[in-house]
Amino acid sequence: MKINFRKLHEEYVVGMVDIVGSTELIANFSAEETDVFFTTLLSHYNEHIENAQAEVVKNLGDGFLFYIQQEGKVTEKVFMSAIACSRSIISSLPELNQKLKEQNLPPVEVRVSMSFGPVSIMQGVEGQILDLFGSTVSTCVKINKLAKPNGIIVGNALASQLQNLVPLTPSGVFTLNEHISFPLFEISREVAS
Repeated sequence: MKINFRKLHEEYVVGMVDIVGSTELIANFSAEETDVFFTTLLSHYNEHIENAQAEVVKNLGDGFLFYIQQEGKVTEKVFMSAIACSRSIISSLPELNQKLKEQNLPPVEVRVSMSFGPVSIMQGVEGQILDLFGSTVSTCVKINKLAKPNGIIVGNALASQLQNLVPLTPSGVFTLNEHISFPLFEISREVAS
């Protein structure tokens, strides 16, 4: 397969959904149960991702990576889609867990992390996005474990874009090394009424 990298580094909102304790959870599954579990999980979340005009770029075995982007300048619409997408993922957990129960499978909890910034884009010969790379993606993956179960955590770059759109709660500091650290923020799981 021939691949190309876009010459432009566009700004994307990148999100990661990770199943809490997945290694232990699926360790005792049969091969068939594993197939049913991931089919149920990914089918369920695909609808929520599509409704937010997001795209899954990568399945990670115990979760998935998604992105939200629009052509040209990133607008408030992208950030509102990111909020709606992450909240939908969390709020739909009872429905997902009911589907798992109907398959005699245990319930799950998830963590959602999101970051914003430039990404390198690998695309196929027909222009389809095959993968995303760069510090925005790496940051999103690294901060995921710092989210509370069934919680949503965002890095500072995305938080600065969201500050007038949604209440943010400080949630510590992510330290990559002695030169790079930044604050993290939680997004409430529900829309304030």
